[in-house]
Amino acid sequence: MKRVLIIAIILVFLSQTSTQVHGSGTGSISLQIQGYGTIHGQLQNATIQAGNSVAMTMMIDDEIQTPQGSSYPIHATGFWYGVRTGSAISGTIQNITGKINDICVFLSCGDAEFVGQGNWAGSLDSASTGNGNFTATITFTKSPYVQIPTGESIPTYGSWVASFAYPMPELQWSVIFCFTLLMTAIPLTLIRRKQEDRR
Repeated sequence: MKRVLIIAIILVFLSQTSTQVHGSGTGSISLQIQGYGTIHGQLQNATIQAGNSVAMTMMIDDEIQTPQGSSYPIHATGFWYGVRTGSAISGTIQNITGKINDICVFLSCGDAEFVGQGNWAGSLDSASTGNGNFTATITFTKSPYVQIPTGESIPTYGSWVASFAYPMPELQWSVIFCFTLLMTAIPLTLIRRKQEDRR
């Protein structure tokens, strides 16, 4: 019984707590694409981790207007990574991929595809809400429309707001098991000692 007690105590001290993100932070962006007007999107899974690293997923599902006045659906994704230093937060926008759908020219329709990257910065207004600005460049890799040229970097800029989620510690099952074992072992040890003392 003493061995069980000692092992339980050791396991309790050696076990570590894990973290799980409580909720899922959300936000929004307003993006200006040079020559193509303003589009809007969302920021999902906005989190500030225990080590002050920041992450968000950008989702765009809107319409874009060409210089000729035609509107087409645009869809894009990207990943925002950064760090928090006090109330300031900043980072990079990586792996932007997107597509403008159903661009029709002389009864022939196709999609324009693009990639991009950028930088973002801002500050926290409170413990969990923040806002700021960002800049990026996108480059069309495929286009059926001469007015949307491929291979040229197009400047973009905009603003963002977000409500961040924070990780919350949770005890591992091993800690709970060890605690239960410990609480069982102590009374059994005391009972056994009393029985030995009576003898």
